[in-house]
Amino acid sequence: MSEPIAIVETRETLFFSHEAGRLCQWIMVTIESRLEQSTPGSVTITAGGEEVTTALEVMPGVSEYRCYAPALWPERAPASQAPVRLVAAGHTVTATTSVGHHRPWTVYVLSDDCTDYTWVYGSEQEMRADDAELTEAELRAAEETRDYSDENRNRYNMAVGRQVEFYLERFPQHRERLFDHIRRGNVTLNPFFNMSLTGDMSLEELIRQFYPVRAWALEEGLDIRCANHQETPAITWAMATILAQSGIPYLVKGNLPYECPWAARYQEPPIFLWEGPDGSRVLYRRRNTDYVEASFLLRDLRATNTALHTQTIPAYEELGERYPFSAIGLVGCYGDLSAHTRELVAKKVAGIVAYNMQGWEYPRLVNASHRQFWEDIQAQIDARDITVPVYRGDYGIGWEAWPASLARDFAGWRRAQERAGTADRLAAILSRLDPCWYESHRERLREGWMNLIYLADHAWNGANGPNIELNARLRRRWQLAANEAFDHVIADGLAALGKRVPTGSGQEVLVFNGLGWPRTGLVRAPGIQPGARIVDVATGQAMPTQAAEEQGQPVLWFEARDVPSIGYRTFSIEPASEPAIPASPFLVGPNRLEGPFYALEVSPVTGGIVSLYDKVRGRELVDPRSPYHLNQCLYLSEGVEHTPRTADVTAGPCGPLFARLAVRAALKNTRLTTTITLYANLDRVDITNELDKVPTAEKQELDFVFPFQVPQRQYRLEAPGSIIDPERDLLPGAGHAAYPVRHFVDVFNAEFGVTLSQADSGIVELGHRTTAEDPLGPDPTNSTVLAMALDNIMDWNEANRNQGGQSHFVFRYSLRGHGPGFDPVAAVRFGWEDNNPLEAIQLPAGQAGELPAAAHSFLQVAPDSAILTTFKVAEEEGLIARVWECAGTAREATLTVSGLGAVQGACQTDLLERDSHALAVQDSRVTVPVRRRGLATVRLMTGD
Repeated sequence: MSEPIAIVETRETLFFSHEAGRLCQWIMVTIESRLEQSTPGSVTITAGGEEVTTALEVMPGVSEYRCYAPALWPERAPASQAPVRLVAAGHTVTATTSVGHHRPWTVYVLSDDCTDYTWVYGSEQEMRADDAELTEAELRAAEETRDYSDENRNRYNMAVGRQVEFYLERFPQHRERLFDHIRRGNVTLNPFFNMSLTGDMSLEELIRQFYPVRAWALEEGLDIRCANHQETPAITWAMATILAQSGIPYLVKGNLPYECPWAARYQEPPIFLWEGPDGSRVLYRRRNTDYVEASFLLRDLRATNTALHTQTIPAYEELGERYPFSAIGLVGCYGDLSAHTRELVAKKVAGIVAYNMQGWEYPRLVNASHRQFWEDIQAQIDARDITVPVYRGDYGIGWEAWPASLARDFAGWRRAQERAGTADRLAAILSRLDPCWYESHRERLREGWMNLIYLADHAWNGANGPNIELNARLRRRWQLAANEAFDHVIADGLAALGKRVPTGSGQEVLVFNGLGWPRTGLVRAPGIQPGARIVDVATGQAMPTQAAEEQGQPVLWFEARDVPSIGYRTFSIEPASEPAIPASPFLVGPNRLEGPFYALEVSPVTGGIVSLYDKVRGRELVDPRSPYHLNQCLYLSEGVEHTPRTADVTAGPCGPLFARLAVRAALKNTRLTTTITLYANLDRVDITNELDKVPTAEKQELDFVFPFQVPQRQYRLEAPGSIIDPERDLLPGAGHAAYPVRHFVDVFNAEFGVTLSQADSGIVELGHRTTAEDPLGPDPTNSTVLAMALDNIMDWNEANRNQGGQSHFVFRYSLRGHGPGFDPVAAVRFGWEDNNPLEAIQLPAGQAGELPAAAHSFLQVAPDSAILTTFKVAEEEGLIARVWECAGTAREATLTVSGLGAVQGACQTDLLERDSHALAVQDSRVTVPVRRRGLATVRLMTGD
């Protein structure tokens, strides 16, 4: 070395601070001095057309010095060979360094607690109390740190909105204190009430899960624009639309990819725009690791430095232009709730303070709310005109199959979802016809909805034996309470409606249709003995009837035709003029049944349908190459498949309306009774499977298989608020091991197809059993649908393995053939009608009433693609009608109201019923714009 001073090494760091009023990056420069004494010097680093000079005291020997370089990000490109000039003791030495390869990072610690209901706990009340105590500890920490610098002040993010309920239950005296903290941004109120299984929910459930938090927000003036869908690794596609149309533009998701290996294939960057089926978009922050990304804070400062400087920040910087921000959000630090979680609050606060005291300005940790994080991201987008990438599609299955481990309660949940809609519609009608009735029933309706919302929490499993048992008891309690409440409202509502319909000199039957289109279906005449004549009051036409014996009792069925949408039709009961045996259009033979629409043959071995011939379309619907028969029961037990080896097939009722076959079979641990029904005037096949199964705890899955014969097939699945093509609409990396289904699966090609609807189960597999696989899409070799009935395989380590001790189950399926291509309106109507039978009530003779006597529609919706999903009493004022444009063909929907008072005003609202703009009303008719495949919500003000 010729010079007495030399630059040995330069090293770019990820640290930044303001020096002389400008932001500079720290560059570590190692200098060797052979001078005997220290000497003043300076280091100048030039980069991006700017230079920064650092004054030094150069010491004898080899020492490392902190020098400063211009901060280049984001306006200027990094420099790999930036000039470095050292001047000391009259000597000038040069070198180069890299500059600008790091950003001045702000790391937002979005602390929360994973409050699923009731993971780990054996006591529901202990879980609620512990969560409330955690919130109280967070509030105290916020108050104790109010004088700290902003980044060090404590903040907390509620992982679920229900945590407010827990807190107010334990600390009712602190209600205003809690809401004040939320208003001031110390606590984030999450609009999601639960960590919900969105794929298993109904469309209205997805929306109404926000309503408890919505009520607090409106009453107290709280911000709920930042959503967090915690832990569960999937989220259904329509959630993007629902969030956007609820005024919630931001979504954070900390995925736990437990038993979801496909999550490793997700291609989205940490921040992107998620586009819903209708084109609505929300900003989405998602990572696929876990929901305790900042847990290092609970250890020590060394662990924090290591995690941030060698793991977190390098991982984000490796993304390069795919992540054009200098802000990082870390979701969670506590993990699952426990009695000790409250003790971790002080550690979190101390860990953040300690990190920020190390001398640099950036990276900095912020004890943050979701709003702070999103405000920073949004500001960067706006300031730099960042183009955020758009990803459109569904995330497939996550943990949506878990409820199949409690299949009877899963069926009860699904039943309550349908009954809720009927109860809402009757309540809406009667709120105008009989306000006193509504006031006396509104709490019961609210009770039903709250229990329904509780069911969506994902913890249908458990961490240990007592917790598994507790969670099973809770789900049983919630589904029974929801069904009981809705059934009560429906029964009382039908009775109250019936009292307002005038009748003639004889008894009559009122048939109510709770769906938004006219429909025809079979009705079991309540309390009417076989032999009666049923006459349509409006037309005078006698309806086809059929007597049958059910559960040892004689019953009478009749065909109710063209029952108006959200309305009723009445039928008079008259004595038969003469006994007659009407001709039956069915042919019954050994193991065979044929009607006007279908001919079928049942296997005396498997009990499945060997042949199902669609006479209308001229197609055999069962694949003869399949090793299985249609509706064959398959029971996988410890990896071995069992199926019936002999079946007893007997003819059931056969008359002018329907004919049935009864099939009895047995397989391992299970007795199976199947009823197959064909109809004279309805193009459909109904199948009811009743299982009596010994509760057992082996690894098991029970499916009913439907091997359809549809060459070159395509699939469409109804999800809540969307219709999904599983081969095109699922995002890369989404789960294909099974598919959650709302009502129907449609299998079709360019010539014909078949629609399969299911009532009591909500999961299907396509092609073959895939629950133990990680497929990239549906099996391309066939068009088979497996309807999962029972399962504990997909969550074996934590599932309720013996179905909660239940032994009796019912699984109902309906199918129909159809013509070429896919008709979304026809498929939606078929699935919804299958799950929402016509309601009937007997009316007394000679009754006066103010409503039309024969038939009436309270609400009509056009065009056909505008599916009325909701008709309810508004939370504040008026009635709410919501439509889903399911086909992508219409841009507006027209609603016509009748019999509920004149429509005096109407306005379009968001999904949380906040008004946006007035709509014109003409003759009680309102037209509302709607996005294709989107939702529109209308508030109707009616009165005399």
